[in-house]
Amino acid sequence: MKIPVTASFLKRLFGRSLEPSARYVWVMIMIIQTGCGTYYHYPTYQNIPVNRKAGEIRGDYFLSEASEGFSLSYSITKNLGAFVNVNTFKQYDFQEGAHMSDLGLYFFKAKNLTESPAITMTPSLSAAYGFGQYNRNRDYYRLDIHRAYLQPSVAITSNIIDIGLSGRLSRVDYQLDRFYNDESSEHHYANLYDVGKKPFYFFEPGFFIGVGYKWVKLQFHTFRSVQLDDSEILYYEDTGYLSLSIQLDLEKWF
Repeated sequence: MKIPVTASFLKRLFGRSLEPSARYVWVMIMIIQTGCGTYYHYPTYQNIPVNRKAGEIRGDYFLSEASEGFSLSYSITKNLGAFVNVNTFKQYDFQEGAHMSDLGLYFFKAKNLTESPAITMTPSLSAAYGFGQYNRNRDYYRLDIHRAYLQPSVAITSNIIDIGLSGRLSRVDYQLDRFYNDESSEHHYANLYDVGKKPFYFFEPGFFIGVGYKWVKLQFHTFRSVQLDDSEILYYEDTGYLSLSIQLDLEKWF
């Protein structure tokens, strides 16, 4: 549990005005609390389309240091697809549970670069809405998360190796419901800063490389969060994911 360390708190603790030694203690505790703060934004998994044509379905299971989940996508036509991402957080500063789910559409246009070996380039543009909840401090507040984003990307795929780049531009809004407003519970809200007061804007570039054979690939992803506004929030700047991707051509199977 974090302690609300303020000048008035230390004055009551020491029973007099702050002497230089007490000021040093205050500064050190504030530095420690800042270093151990709660994070409210994490660069979640990005679905980068690798479709070649209509009727392809792909499922990914992914895992990072603090998140795990799955992604499912389907190319409805030769240029339009739909996807869903589900992220759960159970480790580190998300230890009491948090989740974020995205539902969106993507537009793509696959182009064959070579016939033998078969190499395809798939540029795409995704648009999605996401909703989540953050329950780390569930006894004192509820935090609902709303996110909308655009994500241009490009992937180059072959039977053995896939690579891709993406850049997600998102707006994130937090709806904060505080259960207590008395002074004794203020320390539970200390690290919220502008969360629940202002929207946040992020640019999140990403890269992935996958190795396997045809429709099964083991992939490594790296994503980075760059805040575009001056609102105050604690967030993860970068992370890596390991995923297993399976893609099937339904027209061949059914």
